[in-house]
Amino acid sequence: MRDMAARENEMLMDARRRRNHSSLDANNADDEEEPALSSRRHHSKSPPPPPPPPPPPPPPPMPQSSPLLPPSPPSSSSSSSSSSPPSSSISLSGGTTDTDISALISGAIKEALTQFIASNPFPYPRTPPSTPGHTSNSKRYSPKEGSRAYDSNIKQEALKHLTAVQKNKWMNHARQCYRTLTGQPKINDFAGYSLVDEDTVTAFGDGEGPGPQEGDFRLHLGDGWCQLAWNHAIIAAMAETMLHQAREQSIDPILTSEAVKAMI
Repeated sequence: MRDMAARENEMLMDARRRRNHSSLDANNADDEEEPALSSRRHHSKSPPPPPPPPPPPPPPPMPQSSPLLPPSPPSSSSSSSSSSPPSSSISLSGGTTDTDISALISGAIKEALTQFIASNPFPYPRTPPSTPGHTSNSKRYSPKEGSRAYDSNIKQEALKHLTAVQKNKWMNHARQCYRTLTGQPKINDFAGYSLVDEDTVTAFGDGEGPGPQEGDFRLHLGDGWCQLAWNHAIIAAMAETMLHQAREQSIDPILTSEAVKAMI
């Protein structure tokens, strides 16, 4: 009985050992399979990245063109370019600058002006322009004494210093005195003047005859009347009479004899 119980007990222990051994083998197999599955999952989810693409090739160098002219359009054919007329424009290649172009244009203009002046001379000699700070050698035009321009300059110089009221007084006084002394109410009615004869005027001018008498204000309105000695004597006498009456009438300011003669 004891032997049977010991044998049965031994069989039970042996069965337990086999059971434990099989469970350990199963656990070991699971442990070995799990890293393999994990590794397979890792490799299937994250594939290795592709290699980077090669860098693009550098762009070809652009042809250097002049900054002053736009690029010329390509010719359609070699035959058309050979038959086109030669261009008359200035070539700007070789580093031509704006200063060079300005110099070329300036030189062309000067040359054209020189040729024009040479072929079209001026009717009078040209005086060179005076340099600032230096006195020009050219004389200013001055009208001849006794001429209308000379008298006009003297008259304007005298009247420009007067007020409008003073100027009107003097002009009215000169007109009134002239009408009274010549006996001519209309100054521009030259046909109504009482004139001196030409022989008397010529003799006085040649120093062979007497001049105007006191109170004689007859003029001679023939050719060259502005330069006649007789008329100069008459106008001087009129000016003295006008100045005398202006003082009596208190017309201020009193003008010079030259200014009054210029007004007459």
